[in-house]
Amino acid sequence: MKDIPAGAELTEENIRIIRPGYGIKPKYWKDVLGMRTDHAMERGTPLTFDALEKGSILFLTNNTNTDGLYRWLKEQGEQVYRVENKVTAQMIAQMKPSLMISFNYRHMIPQEVLELMPGRVINLHTSYLPYNRGSSPNFFSFLENTPKGVTIHLMSAGLDEGDILCQRELHFDEEKETFASTYEALLQEIEKLFRENWQQIREGSIIPVKQAGPVTYHRMKDLDAIREKVDFDWNMKIGDFNPMARLVDKFGVSYNVTMKSVDDNIAELTTPENLKVGESYKLYVNNGAGGKMGESVFEESIFVREKKDDLLRLEVPWGGDFDFAKNVYNVKTDKRLQLKAMGDGVTNDQKAIQMAIDMAASQGGGVVYLPAGSYKIEYESGCGILMQSRVVLRGAGKEKTIIKYGYGKPFSTERVKGKYGWPLGWPDCRLEGMGLVFPGFISTCGLSDLSFVNVNECGHFLHTVKNMPEGGEKVFVKNCYFDDFGEYR
Repeated sequence: MKDIPAGAELTEENIRIIRPGYGIKPKYWKDVLGMRTDHAMERGTPLTFDALEKGSILFLTNNTNTDGLYRWLKEQGEQVYRVENKVTAQMIAQMKPSLMISFNYRHMIPQEVLELMPGRVINLHTSYLPYNRGSSPNFFSFLENTPKGVTIHLMSAGLDEGDILCQRELHFDEEKETFASTYEALLQEIEKLFRENWQQIREGSIIPVKQAGPVTYHRMKDLDAIREKVDFDWNMKIGDFNPMARLVDKFGVSYNVTMKSVDDNIAELTTPENLKVGESYKLYVNNGAGGKMGESVFEESIFVREKKDDLLRLEVPWGGDFDFAKNVYNVKTDKRLQLKAMGDGVTNDQKAIQMAIDMAASQGGGVVYLPAGSYKIEYESGCGILMQSRVVLRGAGKEKTIIKYGYGKPFSTERVKGKYGWPLGWPDCRLEGMGLVFPGFISTCGLSDLSFVNVNECGHFLHTVKNMPEGGEKVFVKNCYFDDFGEYR
């Protein structure tokens, strides 16, 4: 080793790794080879990032398929250095590069690095953003039938979410092209797009445009999950690839679906964005072998619903149908209610609660809220609480809001023959005597955060809950407790 003059190129002849040391970590050995020094260094001086040339371009990559563009930048006379390891804020603060170019780089750029170089960190991504952010964009663009293309964009904290500098859409013949050939075409096209716009990129004169439109995103393990289930090779023709699942509309048009295995019995589907709201689709699942013979069709169709806010956080496809959830009736305080409930465990609150439910239903729907308390439900005819469509009965928590029924002697205890002809009346439309009733054909209603308790005062009050004898839909029960036999007092 010997003294290194200012501006000298770092090589294996003038730097070495020694331990213990206080300079740049050994993992950056390959990265710093070829860089130049910012100032003269005496023999034996620890090499730090601060000693490296300022104002250079850092070309971040982990793949040799980017070598062509790297060489092209060199040929343009640019001071460009290839970096494979993860860049750090300390490294960037000391080197002060003029620009960073990420191209097939496996590491996320830390937020503190982006803050040190606002608008000067760009990424070359082989997809038509915002479609196919993340891993394997070429593969998923064909699997999900989304636009194909290339994008050069500013980097942000979110993966592939930065503003777009320039992009280009491409089209391929799926019966002739392979996944490999289309990937090579995308690489060539993004290099061409970069060279065409290099001067404006270098000067920072391109006005960035925010990403707009449907977003799709994939991780490496999404492709791994598919390869576990189906035969797949990058050199196969795209038209020969059999996706694991597809949707077919009423006209026979197919839409490819991404299917991820959750366990041996459950699969998670990601549908394309171009399905039509209000339409039904047949679901076909392929085992990846046997062509058409390996495909099965589900008896039930998939209905596409309009996406709405899930105000009650039900996490079901129809959760957005509870769009009335902000219309809340507090049974103790709401001025719209002629009769208020007490919730003191002594006053009979049956009429107050039922009137609140009926009013909410008449006004297009609402949440009848029962604050913490014990609500006595006593009745001598009919039923205790009759639920209505588009009404939710919600408490303050199943330990805090308790509805109690089963007072006095039971009535209408006989099991009569129902209109369906079954002996003992099952299914039975009879509501008489029941503590809580969800009538037939009810829709979009539920119970949340309360307990329903049969106090069974006489010892043989058996009437409890009647559930939709003629059927119903979009009915939920969430965070509730039921004691039908009076064991809870």
